[in-house]
Amino acid sequence: MRVYISGPMTGIPDLNRNIFQVCEELVRKAGHDPVNPHKLDHPDQDYFMCLRRDIKALMSCEMLIFLPGSHESRGANIEIRLASIVGIPVHDAEVFLKGVLNV
Repeated sequence: MRVYISGPMTGIPDLNRNIFQVCEELVRKAGHDPVNPHKLDHPDQDYFMCLRRDIKALMSCEMLIFLPGSHESRGANIEIRLASIVGIPVHDAEVFLKGVLNV
């Protein structure tokens, strides 16, 4: 299953890359195909261009998982709402990963 990783980036050191990378590795370990927006975007690109590319990738996924702090993030909130509107299941990353990795 393709799983989109959503979370806060703006205003966080190194755009929160470490937690996205750890989550990506755990999703892969659980047997799923992670979609990490950091792998899609270039840090020098305009925020809105990145968001458009991320939303396009999200639309090809079967699930969205969100990282801590997502509800304070404008971009993550947009992704979460869009996923919900189009019927893509949305789950807390920590809860989802604990369930599939049995930790």
